[in-house]
Amino acid sequence: MALTPGTNGVVNPGFVPEIYSANLQVKLEGSLVLASAVVANRDFEGEVRNQGDTVNIPMEILDPTITPYHLQNGLAAPQELTLLDTDLKITQADSFNFRVEDISAVQNAVKGLVAKGQERASRKLAESADLFVSSVITTAETLADSRGKTVAKIVRNNPDKAYETIVAANLILDSNDVPQNGRYIVVSPKVRSELLLDERFISADKYGAGSVIVNGEVGRILNMTVYMTTVMRGREMLIGHQMAVTFANQIVKTEQYRPEKYFSDAVKGLHVYGARVIRPEALVTVLPDPTP
Repeated sequence: MALTPGTNGVVNPGFVPEIYSANLQVKLEGSLVLASAVVANRDFEGEVRNQGDTVNIPMEILDPTITPYHLQNGLAAPQELTLLDTDLKITQADSFNFRVEDISAVQNAVKGLVAKGQERASRKLAESADLFVSSVITTAETLADSRGKTVAKIVRNNPDKAYETIVAANLILDSNDVPQNGRYIVVSPKVRSELLLDERFISADKYGAGSVIVNGEVGRILNMTVYMTTVMRGREMLIGHQMAVTFANQIVKTEQYRPEKYFSDAVKGLHVYGARVIRPEALVTVLPDPTP
């Protein structure tokens, strides 16, 4: 994207912040894994405007009690159901700020450099957001929610195969009545290398596989999409359902300006976001064997 000349403190006529923000948001979404819409739900994203915003989350009503129906006595007295209200706080704010030497003078030499800077900024913002989601999951492994639920952990023994561990994690999800549709697997590069030596993963077309696509997707196991990321905070795998974690984010500001001390165009932006584990029973983390 070529930028037209401007003056200090004045936005150039060729720069439209709203369009730039939208483009950056699209690029950011394409780089997310743990915070992506296929792993973390966006049901409560709402109108995120700035750091410090709070998104109210009305959790679904508690399960009603099932009682026999008697022809003579009729129904039992109605049971009062309540909502489990919670919230999602937008606690994080990340920014970028880069400059390109005067494009009007050396346009041919730096053709596309601003666009490349935008792409790299989106990747680094995504990495930061994924790291934050990973830390939120770490907290939920030990800190119980209002219902006393925590994220289940499996410590894998060295002889345990990754595939068998995934089956064991799914048993936990099944026991918690987590829906089959919407489950996912996130693995570290080490585990992906291990899976590539497993016939059941290599020949996954026999076990419900689909095509390999973007956002870190590397295949399918037991009809669950497998994603890979380096942002695991010591874990080997995450097996869960999209309902477990909620994430909200927004590129709230982008500005182009002329730095006072340089003959260059600069672009800066602000990304705000927050995450919370709202259904810890729908997530299982796998840790490596602590013994060498």
